[in-house]
Amino acid sequence: MQKFIAIIAILSITFCSCTKENLCIEQGQFKGTFRRVDLSNTDFGVSQVTLNLNDGKFSGTSSQQNYPAIGAGNYSTNNDLIIFDNTSFFTADFDWSYILDGTFEMRNFGDSLILIKENNGPVFYKDEYRLKKE
Repeated sequence: MQKFIAIIAILSITFCSCTKENLCIEQGQFKGTFRRVDLSNTDFGVSQVTLNLNDGKFSGTSSQQNYPAIGAGNYSTNNDLIIFDNTSFFTADFDWSYILDGTFEMRNFGDSLILIKENNGPVFYKDEYRLKKE
C-alpha cells in the first residue's frame, strides 16, 4: 500500500508542478463563459461554454454555434501560457478567429481558470474564457 501511495505522489508531482512560474491546470471539466470585446469596447455577447482538459487533450462545447468554436485537439502549458492545437474540422461559413486555437494567457485562482487571448492586428479584439472546475 505504501508503494502505491508513493507512486501516486510521484505522478502528481510529475504531471502538475504548481509554482508561481509554472501554473497548474487541474484536469477535468470546466464550465463558464466566453466573451469577445474589440478596441471600441464593443461587447459581442456572452456564451456559456464547457471545456474538458484531460492528459494533454481538450474538447468542449458552446451554447452558441461557433461563438466560440471549441472543437477538440491537444493542449500544452508553458509557465503562464496554455497553447491549444485544434485538430477539428470546421466549415468555412463563420469567422475562424472564434476557433479555440493558439496561445492564451492563463490565470489560475483555486478552482477558477481565466484564459485570455489578444489579437493586436489588423483587427484588435480580446477573447476571455472565465471557467470554474466542476
